[in-house]
Amino acid sequence: MGGFAGPDTNSGVGDLRQAKSRLGLSYAKRPDGKESLFGDESRATLGEVMVFCSPQIASLY
Repeated sequence: MGGFAGPDTNSGVGDLRQAKSRLGLSYAKRPDGKESLFGDESRATLGEVMVFCSPQIASLY
């Protein structure tokens, strides 16, 4: 599960367009061996985000 933080307009912390990726031990490695969804970089600026959620998500836990 991930966390969500909204933007802090006073300090700029929490900019929702900035993303960071590091594949942990629970995830399959990429075929090229990179440890980030973004390839060589661990950070990226997002242009669009799509969120999918199941109404039954609570029943999974």
